[in-house]
Amino acid sequence: MKVQRLADALVALTLILLAATAAHLHVTDRLRLLRLVYPVEALVAQFSIACSARAPQWMAQALKETTVFSTAGQLAYMTPQGDLHHCTMGWQGRPLLSERVRSGSYFRLASLTKMVTSLAYARLWPDGRPRLDARVLDYFPSDRAPADPRVADMRVEHLLRHAAGFDRHTTPDPMTMMYQRSWCPSRLEMLYELRLDFAPGEKAVYSNLGYCLLGEIIAAEYGADFRQAAADLLGLSRYQLAFIDGPYLPQEVRYDFRNTGFFGEHYHRFFNFRDASAAFSLAGTAESFTRLVFDNRDLLAPLFTLNPESPACQADRPGTRYCYSMEPMRKGKDGLPAFAHAGNLWGSTAFMLIDAHGGVMTWASRGSPAEGSRDFEALKWSFYEKLDAHYRAGRGKRSSLPGCARAADRALRYRAGQGPASGLGSITGRVMVATGGFEPPTPAL
Repeated sequence: MKVQRLADALVALTLILLAATAAHLHVTDRLRLLRLVYPVEALVAQFSIACSARAPQWMAQALKETTVFSTAGQLAYMTPQGDLHHCTMGWQGRPLLSERVRSGSYFRLASLTKMVTSLAYARLWPDGRPRLDARVLDYFPSDRAPADPRVADMRVEHLLRHAAGFDRHTTPDPMTMMYQRSWCPSRLEMLYELRLDFAPGEKAVYSNLGYCLLGEIIAAEYGADFRQAAADLLGLSRYQLAFIDGPYLPQEVRYDFRNTGFFGEHYHRFFNFRDASAAFSLAGTAESFTRLVFDNRDLLAPLFTLNPESPACQADRPGTRYCYSMEPMRKGKDGLPAFAHAGNLWGSTAFMLIDAHGGVMTWASRGSPAEGSRDFEALKWSFYEKLDAHYRAGRGKRSSLPGCARAADRALRYRAGQGPASGLGSITGRVMVATGGFEPPTPAL
């Protein structure tokens, strides 16, 4: 009897200590408590994965792997023939206590917004030949000369490939400074006062500011503000996509900030999302973003050839990583040619990939990788490898990003000295190859 009472007392004492520890952590270090229980939440989330009929098996496995730092998300894949598949995982709010994530749940797409901006600029030109060599200052004229003469050399092409001269590791990014409005788009005369961090075209450094300027050029060309111009040019009303002003939309999920440090769910109060319309203010569903990119893939076909005369897409140029806002992905000479874009906001992560056959994949999620972690980098290549294996196994029919397969073959023959390569539209040349991982923008937005 005494032994039983002692055992009961020890159990009770253990439960009290556990409850007290949890309560203490909840009050003094809530994020640490959330990190401690994360493995349990991740395991539960894996059992919530649901996919559309006939979705390839790799999609569910890929979504399962995202639980390394995300417990809710959507994965959409459009085949080259236009068949859309999707998978969802997790809950819109608290696990088990809120509604499940649906294909219509909205996520913040962060820097995937830049894809919309580059597509909108390309769509401005009915002949399919965007003015990549246009001088940026011509859109914002002034009677005075720029304080930094190099600003006069800035071209639209430099903005598209993050090579305009802005280095946020040297000069703080005005788009992400707390409580301060950026000079773009509200005070564009600052172009004549600022000093660039490097000469336009010298190298590529990921830049929100460059895409803000590109958005204002689109607005000037179209004759309306950027949001209206993008909506009209790309028909955004047909998709479940919306520009946000900061506060959460009613149909939007709630995010996971356990790995974001200082910023929590009210982070949007510190920044001006309207100013960032062309850089990182889009929200929507993975399915709708996939449809948007697929429907405009004719504008992206030139990505899969390289123009020796244009610095926008030269794989052998030192420091060049971006082409029309995207980064190349390819493993080995025989690997699937693809281009990708990643996006991060505090508490949310997104990734999209378009391959040379015309397939498009988008992942949108709740959660952020821990600081210093390579988990997101590993996930990017895991997505790529699964898609590559999908085509190699013959499960995905290889076709039809207009002209891409043919252009890639012509470009490879050109590179081998077997004849000229005729390109798509005004873009011609050699195929871009990425033999290793690419560094994500840090911090990526």
